[in-house]
Amino acid sequence: MLENEWDRSVEMHVRVVRDATNRTVHEANYTVGADEERTVYNVAAADPDGIESFTVVVTTRDTTDRVTIETSACYGNVYAEIQADGTPYVYYAIC
Repeated sequence: MLENEWDRSVEMHVRVVRDATNRTVHEANYTVGADEERTVYNVAAADPDGIESFTVVVTTRDTTDRVTIETSACYGNVYAEIQADGTPYVYYAIC
């Protein structure tokens, strides 16, 4: 999920890597408008085999952050957020 709480548009590059194979399963650039939120990829599309790890890499505003998630019955979303002051913040939520 990409979220932009800032007062201007930002470019965000998202790459999702399947850790077991070190292969990129999703990579794209997104323009996220002010006060916009959007879903960009669901790791279920990679057809995980049981519980698998994926690393989500987000580059925006000259900053690169990453978070690793594991697929399971209780995995949540990765959020790449531009805070109101323009600071990027990437985090992972679980149920």
